[in-house]
Amino acid sequence: MTSAFHMRRAAGCFTKAGFTVYPYTTDPLKGVNKITFSDVVVPSVGVLNNWNFLIREWVGIVMYWLNEYL
Repeated sequence: MTSAFHMRRAAGCFTKAGFTVYPYTTDPLKGVNKITFSDVVVPSVGVLNNWNFLIREWVGIVMYWLNEYL
């Protein structure tokens, strides 16, 4: 099991290694509140933290692709 944030990389990596993958996420980062436009755009510490997760995952996907894990 992995966070939904990492599911694309994890599933791709295991599939490429020859495993049959049945994605199932458990996500402690997901809250019960719906994300609104201001949650993503209006400057705040929480928004910067969310962008940090997103940018790190994008970099991870690019690095996995460059290293042929995906």
